[in-house]
Amino acid sequence: MKTIVNKLLVLTFFSVALLGCKKDELKTMVGTSKGGQLSSSTQTVAGYTFATKDANAVTFTLTNAEYSFKAASTNTLQIAKTGTSFATPTEFALSTNQTTKSYTVLEFNNLLLAAGLTPDVASTVDVRVKSTISGAVSAVYSNVVVLDVTPLALAQNVYLAGSYQGWDPTTADTLISPIGDGIFSGIVLFNNNSEFKLLRQKTWGSAPGQQYGAASAAFANPATLVID
Repeated sequence: MKTIVNKLLVLTFFSVALLGCKKDELKTMVGTSKGGQLSSSTQTVAGYTFATKDANAVTFTLTNAEYSFKAASTNTLQIAKTGTSFATPTEFALSTNQTTKSYTVLEFNNLLLAAGLTPDVASTVDVRVKSTISGAVSAVYSNVVVLDVTPLALAQNVYLAGSYQGWDPTTADTLISPIGDGIFSGIVLFNNNSEFKLLRQKTWGSAPGQQYGAASAAFANPATLVID
């Protein structure tokens, strides 16, 4: 009987000891943490055009978050419309130990459009860095940097009207240039010996640059389009 009691006492002792260790470990994991510090090379990202798409738009610099113990955090750059409290931010994961991130005009413009901003309309966005070390520990956040921005309307369309669809500009098929670089693509089903013109708008119009094509018999190179 004494042997059974002794074994129970030993098991109880070890259970209490294990519970004590788990509690101490949890205290160490939570500790005290402080979000990083974020800064930007500019407070305004506006006035750019497609011609300057490869220029530097903004560079962010981050001082990593601080914890009460040594830990490597995973950092994510978050961008959101000002006033939305980062409810649905556009995110970009930074590499381990990365403390700077530069964006070209085209790269940052894509982030702004993904965040739901309207092209060619001045607005403001909030930028911060989310730092995490474990799914069991709450994330910490840097200070918020506010930027004045005007996204570019990069995508462009042209419309293809021709004999294949009765020369009706209002029902012309659309060709798209996703980044506005003058390279348009699309799929159009032609009939035999189709003729066509490219239009900037779904109307014939007479303004310079409104129509592209030629009806002259002297126009011998079908790979070339000239302003009508």
